[in-house]
Amino acid sequence: SNTTYSNPARSMGYLRYYQALLAKGYHLGPTVDHDNHKTTFGKTTRSRTAVIAPGPTLTKAAMMTAMRNMNFYATQDCDSKVDFTLNTKIMGSSVVAAGAPVISVNLTDATTSTAAAVIKLMYGIPGSNVNAVEINSAVGSTLTYVDNDLANLATGYYYIDITNGSSRVITAPVWYTRLDNGVLPVTFGIFTAQKLNKAVRLNWTTEQEIN
Repeated sequence: SNTTYSNPARSMGYLRYYQALLAKGYHLGPTVDHDNHKTTFGKTTRSRTAVIAPGPTLTKAAMMTAMRNMNFYATQDCDSKVDFTLNTKIMGSSVVAAGAPVISVNLTDATTSTAAAVIKLMYGIPGSNVNAVEINSAVGSTLTYVDNDLANLATGYYYIDITNGSSRVITAPVWYTRLDNGVLPVTFGIFTAQKLNKAVRLNWTTEQEIN
């Protein structure tokens, strides 16, 4: 019966839990629920979960795959479009590659100027229990950054925090492990192979595993 939307929820009210779980090592992405359980549902709040699904035809299967892969972000402005990639891989990805990660962000909005938008690049270490910190920022619609400080064999996660006027956008992370020498960061104790008819049984033990 409420048609004035006098008691809206805080769409970023659980952000601190998202940040804490990322710090603990969980792989998850942020969503926004715009349901206010009243007759104004879908009309008074612009908050949305934006899903990046492959085209050109949007299908249920494509949406479900994108959700499982965490290819989404939480936005308080329903037509803000965020393209966030690390080594060309989109948000939600887990990447193992050589070299410093190359991060690119592009923000577009059909109805709101992005000239004064503040784009923050957040970086954290999974399993550290320390929340991600800002390592770079830009004003406007684009940000590019190469994290040369990420050491070889180290793993970090990166996500984007954007403020544009009174609206905020939080993306799913990209998790990145830097592996410059192309060799797994594992020290094996034993490694044996045994032929079983047309199959092979592998047995191994490790003395050290990094990340």
